Amino acid sequence: MAELPASVPTTMPSLPSAPVYSLWQLMLYFLKLGSVGFGGRVAAIGAIAGAVVVLGRRSIVDTPTALLALLTLGMLWKTKKIPEPVLVLGLLLYPLIHW
Repeated sequence: MAELPASVPTTMPSLPSAPVYSLWQLMLYFLKLGSVGFGGRVAAIGAIAGAVVVLGRRSIVDTPTALLALLTLGMLWKTKKIPEPVLVLGLLLYPLIHW
C-alpha cells in the first residue's frame, strides 16, 4: 500500500459535542415554534379556505355559474401557474362562446 503524505491527517478531527435538551425543553420549543414560526400562516390558510367554501356555496346557485366554476377549476388544474388576467379573459369569453 502507498503511504500517505505527511500533510494528510491520519485521524478524524473531533466534532463539538451537541447540547443535551430534556423532553420538556424540546416540547416547549416546538410549541413556541408552532405558535410563532408558522402557526399564523396555518391559521390564515384555514380562514381563507373556509371563506372560499362559504362564498362558493352562496354564489354558485344556478347551472351557468356552476359551469363557470368548473371551467375555472379545470383551467387552474390544467395549468398550475395561470395569471389572473388570463383567467378573467377566459371566463369573459366563455359566455360569448357558450350562448
